[in-house]
Amino acid sequence: MTDKKFEQIEKHLYRRQYRMSNGNWSTKFYVIFTCWDNTRRTFPAGDNLKDARDKLGELHNLNKGRYDFDADKIKKQPEPEPERLTVGAYIPEFLKSKNGMPSYNFWKVCAGHLDRLMGSVALDEITRSRIAEYKQIRKTEPIMRHGKPVQGTTVSGSTANREITTLLGLLNLAAENELLEKVPATKRLKDAEGHLSRERVLDADEYKALLDAAPRWLQRCIIGAYEGCLSRIDLLTLTVDEVHRKRPQTALIKLTRDKTKAKQNVPISPALAEVLDELDRERKKLTSLHGAGVVFTRDVKPIGKNALRKAFDAANKKAGIKDFHFHDLRHCAVTRWALAGITEEVRKLAAGHSRGSVHQRYINPPDEQMVKIFSDSLGWKNADVALTQELSKTADSAK
Repeated sequence: MTDKKFEQIEKHLYRRQYRMSNGNWSTKFYVIFTCWDNTRRTFPAGDNLKDARDKLGELHNLNKGRYDFDADKIKKQPEPEPERLTVGAYIPEFLKSKNGMPSYNFWKVCAGHLDRLMGSVALDEITRSRIAEYKQIRKTEPIMRHGKPVQGTTVSGSTANREITTLLGLLNLAAENELLEKVPATKRLKDAEGHLSRERVLDADEYKALLDAAPRWLQRCIIGAYEGCLSRIDLLTLTVDEVHRKRPQTALIKLTRDKTKAKQNVPISPALAEVLDELDRERKKLTSLHGAGVVFTRDVKPIGKNALRKAFDAANKKAGIKDFHFHDLRHCAVTRWALAGITEEVRKLAAGHSRGSVHQRYINPPDEQMVKIFSDSLGWKNADVALTQELSKTADSAK
């Protein structure tokens, strides 16, 4: 049963509505005032306004006579229980903790579904079974696009997993703020996603075809992800301060990944260096803000994720490439590194993958050694960057 707050309707008279288990609402009236002994008391006054007014008059007369309301004749009415914190009421606080993050809209969308289905549920009523029930409901709902359901579709288990992760983040935040004593266990509650893992990589001809089908600004993004093993969000938010190229021997991109918060130190290949040089020239030529802002731009302006997605899908279609996502460019990078013989520990550091064992946490090669390993393994000293140079000339001639 849920209820609403006290609503004052007359002096000393209050109304409160309770939602019953059958979904209907019932109304109760209360008399609340400060008595002669300076104690503020709450008295039940029936379920209709007339009885409530009669009760108020009776209590006022008793109060004038300094009646002992704590006596056995009339039991002291306990104060109403404090309002319980609900999922819907705590969502704004949770989203505030994500404010400014590139993934803010993702959390906001997930929180919207939680608010719709669990907004009135108190945080301390969230149990494992409640979460399981939420997951089953979501998996029967259709996918919504532009506010309309897509016929013949249902929400995937992985989407429900993301929303459960959002709920757990909300509960953990409440627990950290001492608003919740215990967070429910959710082991094995989420659907397994191993079967959804991607294995698609491009061969050399497909990669060239993809670049040929892309406009120059998109080519630079593709090369950045392919050579630098950068995810879409990490590439679009990469700043010039995270690119370290003062010395070729220590040329690295150093960042903290948005998704996992793991450190990523990836050596800059000759092909990627060509792209970074071109972007540097554009910033110097077209803006006085050189040295600030994001690295990968379109007309020296930040690139939106939706614009990148649409352009990338169009390039895939034009090149005749099927079942290939932008994130798969990271798979291409790691696969090339593995085939070149770069050790797993070094690959993990370059890819920004979390390193599990304590031993691996002690593996922190110096920048110069890191670059040397990649240069020797991938043959960068004798690297053929003709493709990138050719694309650059094509872009220059098109201007």
